[in-house]
Amino acid sequence: MKKLLLVAILVGLGYVGYSYYTTGEIPLPTLTASPDGLPTRDAQGRELVPCNRCLATGLITCTGQRCKDGKIPCPGRCLKLSDPGWQRVEKEDPNKLFMIYHINGGWIGRSQAHVGEVFEVRLGKFYELGVCKTCNGSTFIPCKVCNGAGKVTCTVCAGQKVVVKAALPATTKSATGS
Repeated sequence: MKKLLLVAILVGLGYVGYSYYTTGEIPLPTLTASPDGLPTRDAQGRELVPCNRCLATGLITCTGQRCKDGKIPCPGRCLKLSDPGWQRVEKEDPNKLFMIYHINGGWIGRSQAHVGEVFEVRLGKFYELGVCKTCNGSTFIPCKVCNGAGKVTCTVCAGQKVVVKAALPATTKSATGS
């Protein structure tokens, strides 16, 4: 057993000596990276752990107001499904909704097939202005916060995927004082 231990030590020393002779460096196991490639220590030697906010991706869902998958509703005047006032029209297909425009005591309806188009009533006349120039008829535009990506840099780890491991909180007494 002692001989086996001695052989193992000599082999290890031989490996280190040979590596130093060929590369000029002593091979030491690294303590700065984890198996998944994330650093485990920062420059000050503090322990790093994966960020819980972004799950170590460096990105979070866009925080832009009304952003969904990198898109926000068109600010233009186009007809949108989110507009209030959609209604069913008697003697029409019960599965279709219509936006009703009132003109000169009557009305004109435009179905969901016209979403993304611009309509206007001026001085009692109905005008069809065509496809919305702001969104090209899609009723959505790219979000300015995430540039249409739907993701932004994590605010907790600043995109680094790791954060300094926090000290464990001190134990405190319960609210009842016991």
